Amino acid sequence: MSVVKRLQRLMRAPGKIPQIAAARREFCDWPWLVAFYAGIRTLEEPGEFWLRGEAASGVRVWEHGDIHNVWAIFCGGEYQVLPSDAAIVDIVGNVGILYINQHRLP
Repeated sequence: MSVVKRLQRLMRAPGKIPQIAAARREFCDWPWLVAFYAGIRTLEEPGEFWLRGEAASGVRVWEHGDIHNVWAIFCGGEYQVLPSDAAIVDIVGNVGILYINQHRLP
């Protein structure tokens, strides 16, 4: 599938425009994250995506599946933690990504 078709498919998917905006807001290197997420580029070796903000840090990805997890947590809003929550138990395979995200919030 061509690059243009992949981008068109991503842009037409319901709810993806706000997620792309979230990627832009959260990550310094957001165009690369979007390219990997859309399948325009492939992850050939481990890499890092850099978060914006005072406590800027890198989010390490080891394989293509990690891209989808980073997207779900930082851009997709799939993990909601409320200010009233006393603890977060992160028992998923990518321990640490949710932790980084939640410790950046006010």
